[in-house]
Amino acid sequence: MAGLENWALKQRLLDRGVDLGDGAAPVDRAAIEVARGVLPVAGLGTAAFNAAKAAVEPILTELERRFPDGAATEPVVIDVTLDDGTHIGGVVNIVPGPTPGPVSISSSNIKVTDRLKSWLELMALVAVDPTRPWRTTLIRSKGKADNPAADVVELTATDPAEAGMTARDALGVVVELWHRGLQEPIPLFPSLSEKLAAGESPKTDKWHAFDGFSGDADNDAAQFIYGDLTLSELLDAEALPTDPAGNGRRARRYADALWKAVDGTCRNADGAHDAEGMP
Repeated sequence: MAGLENWALKQRLLDRGVDLGDGAAPVDRAAIEVARGVLPVAGLGTAAFNAAKAAVEPILTELERRFPDGAATEPVVIDVTLDDGTHIGGVVNIVPGPTPGPVSISSSNIKVTDRLKSWLELMALVAVDPTRPWRTTLIRSKGKADNPAADVVELTATDPAEAGMTARDALGVVVELWHRGLQEPIPLFPSLSEKLAAGESPKTDKWHAFDGFSGDADNDAAQFIYGDLTLSELLDAEALPTDPAGNGRRARRYADALWKAVDGTCRNADGAHDAEGMP
């Protein structure tokens, strides 16, 4: 099976759930996938299905361990007006309980964009009701095919008195960056910017494709604007007077603007700050 087809099969098994007990449901599910034309017939199809099932079982087991009463969700309406008058509205689906919050499962590895989405949902919930002990949970795949495992990140909000920044402040940073991005292309990227904000020297593979993995420059929009630049040329671009205040060149300033907001307003549920504890 091709990589995308294999991922889609695993995601369907996650979405619909796999019976980890007597095996009846997995056999039925395999037959369904064969009928869909996804799996080859006979032994090859059985092997592909069993491999996909083995990959998602640790994720489902971890989900059941953390949420023994089930992970049924209920909506929380987001209705927040920031100090500049910007209105943020929408819905975040949460799993209720002593520490309520959104739960996301996937057969993919945890990516920077997953963490940013999880943080944004946390900030929106805290902005709506800062008195509740909100928590966001990501459960993803890790390990190799012959040794599958689950990877978990749980975020909670930092006390504003400690952080010096509230959830509304953090959302304001995101809105400001969004407005800047509407006016001109800004050098803010998922992997590259995270490394810059952490004080690391990004490697070339974070910018251009390497060994089968895409870099930030391989995104269609980034390729259109910055694709001809080498990593050194991108990082050497001087800051403009209109860029966020701070130290360093242009890409570093935008990285700091976003990730200082992230790192300052959330921590891993075990107490470690986001930048230190997240993979």
